[in-house]
Amino acid sequence: RMTVIPPFMMTEEYNTANIDEDLAAKLNDGKKHFRTVGRVVPNKGHSHLINTVFSYVNFFGPEIKLHVVGSLNMQDKRYYYELENLINNLHLGEQINFHQNTNFNEMLTYYCTADALIMMSEHEGFCVPIAEAQLYKLPIIALDRGAVGETLGANQLLFKEPDYDIFAVALHRITQDQILGEIVTKNGINNFNQRFQSKVILNQLLSLI
Repeated sequence: RMTVIPPFMMTEEYNTANIDEDLAAKLNDGKKHFRTVGRVVPNKGHSHLINTVFSYVNFFGPEIKLHVVGSLNMQDKRYYYELENLINNLHLGEQINFHQNTNFNEMLTYYCTADALIMMSEHEGFCVPIAEAQLYKLPIIALDRGAVGETLGANQLLFKEPDYDIFAVALHRITQDQILGEIVTKNGINNFNQRFQSKVILNQLLSLI
């Protein structure tokens, strides 16, 4: 028999860390702030994200910021430059920011000031950022690839295909429809508490010994 157990989440560290107050003040600019996280590598779907922001701007205006938080290795520089070219060609330099060397408090701040997490990876195993976002009570909009749906849980905004217009509308709706936002967020909180709390994972592990 095979049993899959999620990785341990250091919930105590997450719950006791402080946000970066200066960074939080800069992010409090009246715009809609969305966050994605992951290494800057091709399978993370950054071109999907960029094109989604382009659709959002066309539909709803330029008052949007996408914060791409993740490390960049030297061997992936060419890929990063390709993304920069796409951003420049679509005139999205004011809407998309890469953050490559964030510390824990800065990462926490991006979660706490975001309106939603968006994940459009083409391949994922267990998606730790989804669990982190649910811990911080963030709604999530995601592309159904790999183990993303399994990590996300039931009754969430999970899409089969990377339709940029649909993702853009979903980003807008999640910030405008209070009831939808509350339902998605509550489902995420329940998913985290039932599956990813340290004591839950520990009990799963002990039951197999």
